[in-house]
Amino acid sequence: MTASSPDVITLSGVVVVVLVNYLREHQAWGWMRMVQGPTALKDTPGLCFAKVMGSGHGGGFGLRPSASHQGLIAMFAHADQAHAFLNGAHVKAMHERAGDFWSGMLEVMSARGQWDG
Repeated sequence: MTASSPDVITLSGVVVVVLVNYLREHQAWGWMRMVQGPTALKDTPGLCFAKVMGSGHGGGFGLRPSASHQGLIAMFAHADQAHAFLNGAHVKAMHERAGDFWSGMLEVMSARGQWDG
C-alpha cells in the first residue's frame, strides 16, 4: 500500500518498547504495574499514548497468564522525550526488578488503524 492510500496515516514520533521478565520476588510488584496500566504514566512529558501488555505462561500465548513476562509500548512526540523516559525512574524500576530486560526505540513512519479510537 502506498502512503497516499486513505487507510494509511503518515505521522511522526518515536515508539518505545520495553519487555521484562520479572524476578520471582518482584512479580507482585510487576502485577501492580500492570493493574495501574498507562495511568501511571499520565504525567510523562511528550507521551502520546501507552499500553501495557501481559503474556501467556512461559512467555508465549495462551489462556494461562505469565506471572513474570510483561511489556510496555509508549509513543512519544520526540526522540529526546523517549530517551528521557528510557533513562527515567519508571523504566529504571522495571529494570532493577527484572531477570531479563530489553528496550528499544522505533521511529514512526506511518500507521494503520487506531489505538483507543
